[in-house]
Order: sequence, then structure tokens, then C-alpha cells
Amino acid sequence: MQEENKLQDSKKTFLYQSISNNQEIIRGIDAKLIGILVLLVIPIANIGKISYYIEKLLITHNKWLLVLYVMLTLVFIVCWAISFIVAVRGISSIDDPSAHIKVPPNVKGNYYMGGLYSLGFLDAFLNRQGIMSKQTLVETVDLLPESESAVILELTFDQMKIAYIRDVKIKRQKIAFLFLHIWLISGFFLWVLSYFGGK
Repeated sequence: MQEENKLQDSKKTFLYQSISNNQEIIRGIDAKLIGILVLLVIPIANIGKISYYIEKLLITHNKWLLVLYVMLTLVFIVCWAISFIVAVRGISSIDDPSAHIKVPPNVKGNYYMGGLYSLGFLDAFLNRQGIMSKQTLVETVDLLPESESAVILELTFDQMKIAYIRDVKIKRQKIAFLFLHIWLISGFFLWVLSYFGGK
């Protein structure tokens, strides 16, 4: 019996650490995505200079150079937009990760307590007095796990939800970085071509 209690305690400790580590990873990913957004927003202050260089390139009499300039400009703009949109989506919250998990009926999802309140559009701006929990305190207490194995199920369920959020954010970070690199490279080539092509 004592060995079984130690095993249950070890499982709970493992799950708590896993949940905590994944939350730290998510915070790190969010910080990187914010860095990408900052890098993408900086050129907006220089949009006049950027458009000047692009216009300078588009005034050419060589048909093939014009096609190259237009293609590079399109790649530059599209990659900026994709990287920006994906980075914003990456730092945005992910709604209902439990919808992506095969959940047995005895798991309630009480660790995170998602969906306990019905919030609308106005709640982004106001603290409305009429917002009440969907369950009473007693109903919530009644839903708490009643055994060690039920606690482990609930913690594992939360671990899986956080793992889903982490994986989605990692994918979005990778895509944002990919298009950020393409954007930087295409911008560098546009600058080089405008610098040397305009002479």
C-alpha cells in the first residue's frame, strides 16, 4: 500500500512539473513571437524610404529586371504579411484545447475550470456585475476528484491541453520565423538592387 501511495505521489509530482514546464515553454514562445512582431513593426516607421526604393526599382526599361523587381517586391510584402498574421495568431489565446483531446466521460476538466463563466464581447472592455459562474461553489466542490486515480486523470487531461497549446504555438512560431527570414532576405536583395541599380 505504501509503494502504491509513493507511485501515486510520483505521478502527481511528474504531472505538476510537466504542466509547469510546458507553461514556461509557452511563455518563452510568446516572448519570441512578440520579438518577431516588434521586428516586423519597426519598418513601418520607414515606410516612406522603403516605398522610395521600391519605386526607384520599378522605373526601369529592362523588362526582365522589372519582372524580377515586381516578384521580389511581392515576396517581400506577402512574407511580411504572413509572418505578422501568424505571429499575432501565435500570441493569441487558443480556445478550448479540450476539443482536441479524446476524453473519457469521467474526466471533468476541473484543474483549469474552462468555461465556468459566459463572457461576451463587452467583457473585453467592462467588468459587468451580472457575470456569474455557471456552477455554484458546492457544485464545483462536488466535481472535484474523489480518488488518487481521478486526480491523476484530471492532471493528465490538463497536461494534454497545455501540450496542445504548446505544439500549436511552436508551429506558429516556426512559420513566423520562416517567413520573417524570407522577408529579410528579399528586403536585403531589394535594397542591394535599388542601391546598385539606381546608380
